[in-house]
Amino acid sequence: ATKRELLSEVSMTYDPLGFVAPIVIKAKMLMQEVWTLGTQVNWEDGVPEPVRDKWSELRDELSDIDKIKLPRVSVIDRGDLHIFCDASQKAFGAVAYVVSDGAALLTSKCKVAPLKTRSLQQLELTAVLVGARLLHHVVSTLTSVDWGKFYLWTDNEASLQWVRNNRSE
Repeated sequence: ATKRELLSEVSMTYDPLGFVAPIVIKAKMLMQEVWTLGTQVNWEDGVPEPVRDKWSELRDELSDIDKIKLPRVSVIDRGDLHIFCDASQKAFGAVAYVVSDGAALLTSKCKVAPLKTRSLQQLELTAVLVGARLLHHVVSTLTSVDWGKFYLWTDNEASLQWVRNNRSE
């Protein structure tokens, strides 16, 4: 596998709602690992063996994406919106659920953590920002839904304190 082939296959995965984000984010993290090798790996060169082995496993996961079945609601007329945010040293993101009679996955957004080292608290706060933007996007897109309450969940106390202390009045 070459750097070009890896990027091409990762880019072919069309997932606008983020349903297969857990698989795609691993592929993007692997691409980031290849980028950190810099000029050691040219576009047409084969990637190092450890990367090739990881890619082989991910490729199998990517080829099974079409087998994933997710329960979906076709019509949403009312409900509460819950956004869950989380981060690690490698990635961060948010996922949106609508809760009415039951809970249904709406969408998610995730990103690979930047190469520049950030503290886990900074990444958690960035995940909250992604969650807030996701909340805004869902509400502004699904205007016909009679939204009840909005919830933005995070498990990081530092992020909550930063948000509380920096509220604009």
